[in-house]
Amino acid sequence: KKLYLDKLAASPNSPLILAGIGHLELHEGKKADARNHFETAISLSQGKRIDVLNAVGVANSDPDATNGDAAYAIEKLKQATTIKGFKDPEVWTNLGDAYRKFADGGNAITSYNSALALNPNYARAIYRSGRVYQTQGKAQEPLYMNYYNNAIAKDPAYAPVYSTLFNYYYNTDVTKSAMYLDKWLV
Repeated sequence: KKLYLDKLAASPNSPLILAGIGHLELHEGKKADARNHFETAISLSQGKRIDVLNAVGVANSDPDATNGDAAYAIEKLKQATTIKGFKDPEVWTNLGDAYRKFADGGNAITSYNSALALNPNYARAIYRSGRVYQTQGKAQEPLYMNYYNNAIAKDPAYAPVYSTLFNYYYNTDVTKSAMYLDKWLV
C-alpha cells in the first residue's frame, strides 16, 4: 500500500496506480472508496485503455475473493474487448473469472474460449475452464482432468494447476497428492 501511495504522490493522475489503490481498498473492505478510484482511473484514461479496464476488472473479478463486484468487472472487461486493436487473452480470461464469480459458467467458458482463440497455448484459460467443470461435481471429472492435463502440457510451469491437483488428491491418493505438491513447490 505504501508503494502505491508513494507512486500516487509522485504521479497523482496515473490511471493504473489509481486502479491499484482501488484494488487494495477492496481488500480492506472499502468498496465505495475503491469504486471512486476505479471510476477516476477510467475517466483519466477516457475509457480507452485496455490495461486500465483490465486492472479494474481484475480487482473485481477474483472468483475466490469475497470483495469486488462481478457485474462491474464484467461491464469494464467487456468494454476493454471493444477497443480497437484488442487482442489480449488475459482480458478474456479475467472476463471468464468475473462470470465465474457471478456464477455464470456458460459465459465463463465462452470467455475462456475467446482467450484460447487468441492464444491456444494460454494455460490459465485452459485451467480456469477446468475449474468451471470441477464445480459441477465428480461426474465431470474426465472433462476437468482433461483441461488440467492440457494446461500442464501447454505450460508445465503453471503452478495453480498443481495446487488444485494436490488438493484434489490430498484425501484420496497420497502418492499423487505428493507428486503434485512437489511440482507445485518447484
